[in-house]
Amino acid sequence: MLARRIAIFPRRFASRSIQIGLLALLLAVGFHSAGLAGVMGGVTPVPYFEAVERSRLAARAVLERRGAEACLRGKLTGALLALSASCEAEARQTPLCLLAERAVVSSDWRLATMDATALAILAQPA
Repeated sequence: MLARRIAIFPRRFASRSIQIGLLALLLAVGFHSAGLAGVMGGVTPVPYFEAVERSRLAARAVLERRGAEACLRGKLTGALLALSASCEAEARQTPLCLLAERAVVSSDWRLATMDATALAILAQPA
């Protein structure tokens, strides 16, 4: 009997149609929750070339010192996060994607590091 095989359902839900319905409900809620968890914690991917352009704009802003250091850090890291998400969404493995992946896990965001990252972004082809 199905009730013996599926131990998560109490004995009172012995009807096969109720068990199947409850199992379907649990699966639906589980898949829905898994989908939300992925979206809530991440950056919504934009098209790859749009993400590349944003990264290049942020890199130019860093090199030209257009803003306070904290603002430039936020602009560059945000652009690199978007680029990394875009690369992952489109399954790209370009040198620029690999640079973005390495940069977003870095904890060293001093001005010199931002400059080096900005120069590397501008030197890479799309």
